[in-house]
Amino acid sequence: MWFNSIENWSQKKLKLNFLFYGFIYLIFALVIPVIIVGVKYNLIKSSSVRLTGVGLILVVCIAVFLLKGVKRLLNKLPQDELKEQRFKFTIQMIYSLMLPIGGILLVYAIKQNVILACDTISYCLYSIIGAIVLDHLTLKYLEVEWDLRAEAKHQIQINKRINTLTGSGK
Repeated sequence: MWFNSIENWSQKKLKLNFLFYGFIYLIFALVIPVIIVGVKYNLIKSSSVRLTGVGLILVVCIAVFLLKGVKRLLNKLPQDELKEQRFKFTIQMIYSLMLPIGGILLVYAIKQNVILACDTISYCLYSIIGAIVLDHLTLKYLEVEWDLRAEAKHQIQINKRINTLTGSGK
């Protein structure tokens, strides 16, 4: 996006930017929704914290946050052979079903207090929208550059070994 000549950045600058925007993403995707839910449901008070509610909220929020990483890993699974395709596509199907099934469970859970739940979900979704925008405007660019540098290192090692395959090496 606004990363000019990112390919010329030092490894330190790339890492610092990735950590900085990753931290901001974490705040939008995890911390703000936890605070919103905690405040809306009176789970967080000035003098105490109800561990059961906060623990449940943290588990759900961390699970949602980790789904992004899981999806990236799933997309990198091999799919050349039929058994690899079956495994990959089955896992992707299970992953895809998690959101609608979670939505159904959420509907049953919030049936009693719809207005409060809708307000809470809306505020959390605004925060998640901010995290998604941040991810697509910053982190994706930094991640691609990170991957390109890793591939360049890998290619250097491959090039060192080309002579051994042609028989002109030692």
